[in-house]
Amino acid sequence: MIKTTVYRLRSPKIKRRLRIALVSDLHDAPSREVVKKLIKAEPDIVAVVGDLTSRLDCIEGDVPPNDTGKAARHSGAFELLRAAASLAPTYYSLGNHELCGHYYRQNVGRVCRAENLELIKQSGAVLLDDRFVDTESGIRVGGLTSGHTNADLVPKTDWLDEFCNTDGFKLLLCHHPEYYPKYLRGLDVDLILSGHAHGGQIRLFGRGLYAPGQGVLPKYTSGIFDGKMIVGRGLANTGGIIPRLFNRRELVLIDVDQ
Repeated sequence: MIKTTVYRLRSPKIKRRLRIALVSDLHDAPSREVVKKLIKAEPDIVAVVGDLTSRLDCIEGDVPPNDTGKAARHSGAFELLRAAASLAPTYYSLGNHELCGHYYRQNVGRVCRAENLELIKQSGAVLLDDRFVDTESGIRVGGLTSGHTNADLVPKTDWLDEFCNTDGFKLLLCHHPEYYPKYLRGLDVDLILSGHAHGGQIRLFGRGLYAPGQGVLPKYTSGIFDGKMIVGRGLANTGGIIPRLFNRRELVLIDVDQ
C-alpha cells in the first residue's frame, strides 16, 4: 500500500497555492494505485524525478547490455506519464536506471533510444534532460540528469547558473539526493525534489539503513532538508533481494503557499 505524505512550504514568489506531486522510483511497477492517488490529490504540477522505468536506452523487450539479463519494460512508466499529463503539467528528469541500471562504468555514453523519446513526447510529459523550462504560471522547472553515464560519473551542472538566473520560483528535479551537499546546496534554488534512496530500504528508529551513493546509515533518504530539498521514498518494492521493511512506498505532495 502506498502512503501519501504532505509537506507545506511558504514562498513569496508564489502567486497562489501550488501543489506539486513528487513521483519517484516506480521501476515500471504497475501504476494504477499511483494514478488513483494523483487524481485524488489534484496537483498543479507532477514532478517525476527518475527511475520511472528500466533502461530507456533499449526498446521494450530487449535485454539491456551489461545488466541483469531481464528484458527492458516500459509500459507501466508510460501509462503513468500519460495519466499524469492528463491531470496536470508533468515534468520528467532522468535517473540512473533510465540509462544504465546499476552498471555505471560499463554503460558510459548510453543515451535514450529515439523511439522512447517519442513515446515520452506523445505522453504529454516534458522531458528535462539537463535543461529547464518556464511555465505559464511563472515557475521555472529544471531537470538535472543522473551523471552515471558520463565518463567521470559526475552530473552536468554548467547549465544551472542560467537556471538560477530568474526572480521566479525555481523547482529542480534531481534523482540523486547525494548530489545535494556537493553540487546543489549553495544554489539559489527554491525547491529540489529527489528520490533514488528508496527510503533507505530498511528503516529502523526513523532512519534508513542503506542507500546507493550514500552507503550505510545515509542522511538523505526521506523528508525535508534545509527547507529546500525533499526526498521521496519511492513507489516500488525494489532493492534486489533485500525487501523494504518498516518503509512504505510513498507519494509525496508539496503545498507551497505565499
